[in-house]
Amino acid sequence: MEKQKEYQIQKDTCRIAISGLSGCGNTTICRLLSERLQIPYINYTFRSLATEKETSLEEIALQAEKDHNIDVFVDNKQRELVRQNLRCVVGSRLAVWFVENTDLSIYLDVSDETRHRRIQEREKKPLDQVVQQTRERDLHDRTRYKRLYRIDILDFESVVDHVIDNNHEQGDRTINTILDLLQKKNIVRVKPSSG
Repeated sequence: MEKQKEYQIQKDTCRIAISGLSGCGNTTICRLLSERLQIPYINYTFRSLATEKETSLEEIALQAEKDHNIDVFVDNKQRELVRQNLRCVVGSRLAVWFVENTDLSIYLDVSDETRHRRIQEREKKPLDQVVQQTRERDLHDRTRYKRLYRIDILDFESVVDHVIDNNHEQGDRTINTILDLLQKKNIVRVKPSSG
């Protein structure tokens, strides 16, 4: 088995923002990338807030429909965590719009079918329920972000450095694509082997 390459960050800052719709693989990719680069992974989302408040993600999303302060709280918390870290991987629905001074911004593009399957596997719900809930959540999120921030989460191509197709199941493939992009921008380099 080939030894995994180790990477060294070349700059004082290394902020990587990654966004995509639910089920795109954002959490997995961000976690793997932060491990490979040995930098923090920041992902404060509705799911984080739901865990803190010991409620469901669906309940937080419903509350956010009525109270925009929930979005503002979550987004400000994410921004504060990013400000505290010059080197980090930031993953959230709005990361590519909100993280300032990014060294690389990426949107993970995935088909609805792949998203639904991944969410079904994660949440252990019937597929038809996942499809309906995901469509409703996408519509609610898109409407809310347009109203609050004038951001259309489906209009990402002009905002990001790269769009990556993440329909495959090999997280390493996407990670290697991102690491290649970081090398081309002279943000990271492969550590010389010590042997």
